[in-house]
Amino acid sequence: MESSSSESRREYRTEAPPLRENRLLQVLLAYTILFFIVMGVNPSHRMEWLAEHVTTFAVFYLILKFQRQLHLSNLSYLLITIFFTLHIYGAHYGYAATPLGAWLQDLFHSQRNHYDRIVHFSFGLLFAYPCYEVLTRAVGLQGLMARCIACALILAAGAFYELVECWASCALVPGRGLDAIGAQGDIWDTQHDMALALYGSILTLSYPGWRRLFGDR
Repeated sequence: MESSSSESRREYRTEAPPLRENRLLQVLLAYTILFFIVMGVNPSHRMEWLAEHVTTFAVFYLILKFQRQLHLSNLSYLLITIFFTLHIYGAHYGYAATPLGAWLQDLFHSQRNHYDRIVHFSFGLLFAYPCYEVLTRAVGLQGLMARCIACALILAAGAFYELVECWASCALVPGRGLDAIGAQGDIWDTQHDMALALYGSILTLSYPGWRRLFGDR
């Protein structure tokens, strides 16, 4: 029984077939597109919604364009889909005004809506393993080196996202200042977001239980 379970996990981690031959990937892609369309109806602030999705469009294009070169598994595609679900939901309401974040804010008597922090942490948590797969399968790195560089890439991607968000907000919603990027008055919001993404990636790639699940050595 244990051998069968291990074999199943190993199969799920192997390189995924191309999109046209991969039923799971087709379902994940269809779900993401449908959810994106539904959440694109009457967002709280249309221009801010567009600004939030500049990177979404770019990442989608790159993944679909270079699927064969990235050598990602179905597990990675599932993790990426979970992250985009969180991001698309947040972009619809505006990260500072999501109902889920407001509920958590009331539950923990917080002074701010922390949904944005949850998503930035989730970015590191969920994208670290896909990064690791690219480094080990496409680049040929292994072990500690691959994990460290994956964490560094997550930090760099988080920083680049903050820059793109700033540029897009200035172009699409000029005059909104910190409100356009959901800072909620926190002058260190950018640094906190980047740090949380880094913490999420470190958790994924350093915890022994995760490494056993992913089959790392």
